[in-house]
Amino acid sequence: LLKNEFGFKGLIVTDALEMKGVTKIINIDEAAIRAVEAGVDILLLPPDEDAAIDAIRDAVRKGRISERRIDSSVAKILAIKQWLKLDENRLVNVNKIPEIVSKPEHWNISKEIAQASITVVKNDNLIPVSWKKKIAVIIVSDADDYRTDINRSSNASPNEKAGDYLLSQIRTRRSGVQTIRLSPRSNKIDFGTATSLARAADVVVFALYAKTRTRANPYGIPQNLIDFINSLTNGSSASTNYRSIILSFGNPYVVGTIKNPNTVMCTFSDGELSTEAAVEVLFGETEAKGRLPVTIPPMYAFGSGIVVAKSALHDEKAEATFSESKFVKVSKVIQKAIQDNAFPGAQLVVVKKGKILLNKNFGTLDYSPNAKEITDSTLYDIASLTKVVGTTSAIMKLYDEGKINLDEKVVTYVPEFGNSGKDKITVRNLLLHNSGLPAWQKFYLTCNTSSEVLDSIYNSKLIYKTGDSTVYSDFGFIVLGKIIEKITGFPLDIYLKNEFFEPLGMQNTFYNPSSDILQRVAPTEFDTVWRKKLVQGAVHDETAALLGGVSGHAGLFSTATDLAIFVQMILNGGSYGGVQYIKPEPIKLFTERPNMKMQRGLGWDFKTLNGYSSAGNLFGQKSFGHTGFTGTSIWVDPERNLFVIFLTNRVHPTRANTKISKLRSDLHDAVIESIINDQ
Repeated sequence: LLKNEFGFKGLIVTDALEMKGVTKIINIDEAAIRAVEAGVDILLLPPDEDAAIDAIRDAVRKGRISERRIDSSVAKILAIKQWLKLDENRLVNVNKIPEIVSKPEHWNISKEIAQASITVVKNDNLIPVSWKKKIAVIIVSDADDYRTDINRSSNASPNEKAGDYLLSQIRTRRSGVQTIRLSPRSNKIDFGTATSLARAADVVVFALYAKTRTRANPYGIPQNLIDFINSLTNGSSASTNYRSIILSFGNPYVVGTIKNPNTVMCTFSDGELSTEAAVEVLFGETEAKGRLPVTIPPMYAFGSGIVVAKSALHDEKAEATFSESKFVKVSKVIQKAIQDNAFPGAQLVVVKKGKILLNKNFGTLDYSPNAKEITDSTLYDIASLTKVVGTTSAIMKLYDEGKINLDEKVVTYVPEFGNSGKDKITVRNLLLHNSGLPAWQKFYLTCNTSSEVLDSIYNSKLIYKTGDSTVYSDFGFIVLGKIIEKITGFPLDIYLKNEFFEPLGMQNTFYNPSSDILQRVAPTEFDTVWRKKLVQGAVHDETAALLGGVSGHAGLFSTATDLAIFVQMILNGGSYGGVQYIKPEPIKLFTERPNMKMQRGLGWDFKTLNGYSSAGNLFGQKSFGHTGFTGTSIWVDPERNLFVIFLTNRVHPTRANTKISKLRSDLHDAVIESIINDQ
């Protein structure tokens, strides 16, 4: 067929004869002879090499195989070796193998192929799996000793048990995942445990590791295991609390035996890269776009496949497709600033098209000789980023739900605010910073309680006519925080936790860090005026401190990686991980500049078009963002689908240090210069 009909002149190689597809039927002697008779040039991995060689030699001597037939294969093999110049370079420098084999670019191509192959043939709105769902994984294999060819540096064995790598990938994304293994040796006790595990979960992932074995059992998995899986999937969306995902590694035909699962995904391989790609699709980190190359009776036709859009952040470092060397200039800008004592340390995250291109930490918590290095879990007081991450998002959501009118008078929600001519101020005025309210005040000199601070704000006088000018005001966002509390009936910190931070998986974003994580919090200022001590783990802003650490204008602590989740949700049009938190229309209203004259949006800031901007000169004209007094910033370039999060404690040990101003502009320009050729 290959030679005569297709005109193929290359090498023909058997599949691995040790797999016993042929040698179960005939012995290796006869299998080797028949392979040569069929036109094969190379016999791969015969279980008994000496027996195979002896059998072929004997067949030639007896005239069953001609010497001419052997010579033709030998000539082809030698020609290929000469083409590869193996006749000139007979020895291999083992030290150079990593430079030639399994290079990063090889892995990148393989990963792209693996990602493109993932095929979702059914999805009842289950993937991507929400952060809030409790997951159980039931690993089902067609052999008790099923092992996959995955070898991690932490594992001395050249392979590992089926499902180990899958579980490790899932557990890096979700905590508390429960699991059990089932195989042909499993009994009623195992089935009972698996049933209990499923009933305690929200989502049950059935990971099927199976290869075609025999004609009698073409799916590999024994019928009793298939029956048990069906007992858990049949009606799992109605009669039970959990929902089911069938995840096939290897033989795709096995999914045709499973009745009524909620979601079905085929990977076609149990290897490392396919496992990673499957988990990425499972959690919305990459797009699923595969199509079935076969028909799987009775339900799934050739060419079928559901596109599942990417909806969550994906750490590009795992693929090594974007070298950190591209960001050398960015790193140098930050390192130079640290050497210049602009700040002791920093976190930086750069994300483009939903992929984390750079997630890097710099420096230390403070300037002491034994200061701890900054890590991904270091917490920063994000200061006025609270205005957009917390307060503005809450207002967006309430507006989306029809619970607040931006053009309604503030006094409608907070009647006591209307004193001293402030009864005409609207919610929109507070968001746009054109209410006429003062920028801020040293309440710590005159007030002792949160009630006194609020009374002072409610009774404050306007410094200009409402709507006439734009003056950035903490007063306005403190009042917005109280509006949110009045409408929702929840304290601001609880509302934000319930509606955004907890569902999004932002586990390191909150007000008032507890004392047991103090060592993770970057210190801010040594307060010589009011608190007379180093401020660490408590909000730096004095007014927010008087308000109990929870306010609409300041008080949140977070990490760059947590904030990246939030900003990606905004860029996604209000959705993340398959959950819609805010509709796209409010996101657009709050983040798009209606005209080029507008310098401030609803809560968000726009890039300054003429003159200095903390976003630098190269971010696009439609860019929006915000900065924080402690040395923090978020800048988003929607046209490039790019954002940069930069967190520092530049006020340590004193707010008199203003060196960060130029650094912010230089940093954002350096980021654009680093990616300019990849757009």
